[in-house]
Amino acid sequence: MNNMIKQAKEVNYKPNLIMVLLIGLTMFIVGSIPVSYISLGLHEDISLPVNDLMLSFGFVTLICFLYVKLIEKRSIRSLGFQKHNAIKFYLKGLINGIVLFSVIVIFGVVTGAFTFEFTVNTVKWHVFLLLLLGFVIQGATEEIIFRGWMLPILSARYNVIVSIAVTSFGFALLHGLNPGISIMGVVNLLLFGIFSALYTLKEDSLWGICGFHSIWNFVQGSIYGIKVSGMTIPGGSLLTTDPVQTKEFLSGGAFGLEASILTSVVLSIACIYLIKKMKEKTC
Repeated sequence: MNNMIKQAKEVNYKPNLIMVLLIGLTMFIVGSIPVSYISLGLHEDISLPVNDLMLSFGFVTLICFLYVKLIEKRSIRSLGFQKHNAIKFYLKGLINGIVLFSVIVIFGVVTGAFTFEFTVNTVKWHVFLLLLLGFVIQGATEEIIFRGWMLPILSARYNVIVSIAVTSFGFALLHGLNPGISIMGVVNLLLFGIFSALYTLKEDSLWGICGFHSIWNFVQGSIYGIKVSGMTIPGGSLLTTDPVQTKEFLSGGAFGLEASILTSVVLSIACIYLIKKMKEKTC
């Protein structure tokens, strides 16, 4: 049995799927409250990585950790943060994230979905580095909530299929009000949720998907200059990618490449690959 699920089975209180979604949503809401009262007087470019990514998501992670320790009375490591192979899994996740998103970008260029130019001279390097750290925290936080906590708890109470479905729905719901959201954007958010769940279950660890999610967002915004789930990332980018208006189905339009059919295809293939590998492992 998956070790993360096994440890979740030992928890006395396993909320039903509605309560799991409500508790998870509450973690995000409560975690964002302290930042709204913190006035650091930061420049607009620095405000997003520091306030919105580092502090806000950092507080969410803290709340989740407190819940696990005080309510469920288990260790933080039980969320998938085991010591064994931690660095290996994280680095592998970083590489996989860079490669997978770059494959989508290459398909976009080949199909004429967008054009790009080198704009490395416009990069504000202090913002660039702050964004890298910010996305490390933000990406990890979303994985901690959805795949570290929700996925094992729901698997322990119901089954893996239910847990994948609920966590993927919750993940899509969290991003549902982002600017430029579209039907394809929602579909791909669901696919990313399924992919992340499968990735976590295959490795029986949270390290890899934390690295994958963080670098996926960073590469989009600060390397390729693409909107991240509809949001324009400040500080410039190494490349500037301009979507072709007549090919929004391929480029993703206002939501960015995450709303592209190309992303749907790549994520679907990745999910099939993970399922195949998991079946081989159990044989």
